[in-house]
Amino acid sequence: MNYYFFSPVPTVVVKNGRVLGKTSANVYGVCAAPDEVFTLFPDGFSPCEVLGTLPSSSVVPRVFYDGILFTPVLTPRPLAYRFIDEKQTVIGGVELIIGLINDGATKLEITFRGGKQSSAIPFYAKSFEVFDCGNCALVVVKNKLKHVVIFSLDSLKIVLSTTCFDFVADSSFTAKKLFVGAQTYLLSEFYDIGKTARKTGQSLSVVKPNSSDNELIRKLIFLETVKYGGDTSVLVCPRLREKAHLISQFLGRIDYILPPLLSDYPSTFAVISGEKIKYVDISLENGLVCDFEADFSPKS
Repeated sequence: MNYYFFSPVPTVVVKNGRVLGKTSANVYGVCAAPDEVFTLFPDGFSPCEVLGTLPSSSVVPRVFYDGILFTPVLTPRPLAYRFIDEKQTVIGGVELIIGLINDGATKLEITFRGGKQSSAIPFYAKSFEVFDCGNCALVVVKNKLKHVVIFSLDSLKIVLSTTCFDFVADSSFTAKKLFVGAQTYLLSEFYDIGKTARKTGQSLSVVKPNSSDNELIRKLIFLETVKYGGDTSVLVCPRLREKAHLISQFLGRIDYILPPLLSDYPSTFAVISGEKIKYVDISLENGLVCDFEADFSPKS
């Protein structure tokens, strides 16, 4: 049986105490008996067991080409309770006690008269800052990235919790996120903050372009642009430009993009969305996308 392993973070694949290989961003494959047991060690997260074809809560299995693809469920390693930092402040007449703790994972807690709100922080941090933004408290937890938590003083709720590399907070809020793939992209997300956080739009720009004429790279750039909500009209041939705005609806949400893997399918990309996989074949003409197909079964 063919087992395939994919993880968005560096992961070591182990069988019977022996390291078989590593996977990160790309797929690692191995042929083994259907009752084999593997252990995955995602960097910074709890180990996950693959129990052959039996169900497991620690991995997500998906039918993949001629086998099964396993993706680890990224669960933070359990940590002993630890108080990290705390600040008390008054914003808009509301007294807030804001604490950063570890109770199995890093968490920000906001306590106010009559209640408490909390938000998970996806990385370890030692401190945070609090800003008065008029109708909300803006909390910034920093490590290599920033995680922003916005607490609305109108609804007394956390209305936004997002990781970014930078942000702008004035009359509205903008989260700036970097994504590195075939190119480096800057995604700016725009929000109005009141009783809720209402997303008003987003824009995608390329900060480090890739001018390669390699066909697989051009196809990957097309799929990445769809994934991040960018303008695909500049990547498709003239006859498709009028319908470029419909491409994202046709392909649907994209969580991960896996490049061609098997020799029988040399130009097929596997697109993961939730527990489903679509196989996408793209045709180019003069470096521009002139046609593409997406199906739940690969085509040779």
